[in-house]
Amino acid sequence: MTSIQMYEGDKLIECVGCKVVFLFSVGEAAFFKDHDLDEPKRCAPCRHVRREEKERIAADTPAEGEEVGDCGV
Repeated sequence: MTSIQMYEGDKLIECVGCKVVFLFSVGEAAFFKDHDLDEPKRCAPCRHVRREEKERIAADTPAEGEEVGDCGV
């Protein structure tokens, strides 16, 4: 098991994706607050995978008005 160095105000959060506990530091909390972001629910690797999946799905989805296939619909 790896030791985690924690400072006052740091939080440990359990990832909803993989159930691994990750450190959410005071510095990260300040960044999220400054950018009006919610506290993360997923660890960095799970956030990365989720972002890639969303990008892949968006790339596969035809734009509005774009023809699909040979039927012209």
